[in-house]
Amino acid sequence: MMVCYSSTDYIGHAFGTNAKELQDTYVRLDLELARLFETLDREVGKGQYTVFLTADHGVAPVPNYLTDNKIPAGYIHEKELVEALKKGVQDQYGVANLIRNVSNNEVYLDHKKIAAAKLDSGRVSHFIASFIQSQEGIAAAYPTATLMKMNEDNPLIQRLQRGYHPKRSGDINYVLLPGYMNYRKYGTTHGSAFVYDTHVPLLLFGKGVKKGETFKRTNITDIAPTISALLEISNPTGTIGNPIGEVLERR
Repeated sequence: MMVCYSSTDYIGHAFGTNAKELQDTYVRLDLELARLFETLDREVGKGQYTVFLTADHGVAPVPNYLTDNKIPAGYIHEKELVEALKKGVQDQYGVANLIRNVSNNEVYLDHKKIAAAKLDSGRVSHFIASFIQSQEGIAAAYPTATLMKMNEDNPLIQRLQRGYHPKRSGDINYVLLPGYMNYRKYGTTHGSAFVYDTHVPLLLFGKGVKKGETFKRTNITDIAPTISALLEISNPTGTIGNPIGEVLERR
């Protein structure tokens, strides 16, 4: 049985991670979880069920809150960034509308226009990446062809690579600096590759789970194989994680 408590997401987006409203929501969530576990103890039997608790993503602190506390942060006005980028590309190559779209921190090129202008798409991609990286609030920008050949031991690069789809992804990827996000009138959001946005809690307890903790890196993708190991069944077909050995009781 999967249960999703969505109020933390809605209120977190609206007020941010440091808000009293979100703190109040987590107090209420604790009460709801207690009610769920008390029901399971009564209906299933104490110690006769297994539970995991996690989240689908982290979230960024509100940039205005960070700047008020003298922590580097800010907003990117994406419309202004795109306008400057399109002008920069046109000034460089003398051709308009070589960029089809900019969305989700990815730039999509118009390859037909690039070919018609007898330009090299690789050179255009590298120029755009350099242009974007020179803008305020940008941590890095990579042509996709370069990104997919980079050292995957770098966690940031690895996350970008895992988000790549050959038929859907853009020609250039860019990453905002920590604490920066696209402009919002209020609240916060997620989507960064940095740890505040990718690190989430993972708790397991109940039947078959050993008491303890681990400081080894684990991933949400490890949940399914861990539960499968507890049930002594095969992993789901699409599994890419591994069982968390520290969780499992020795038999």
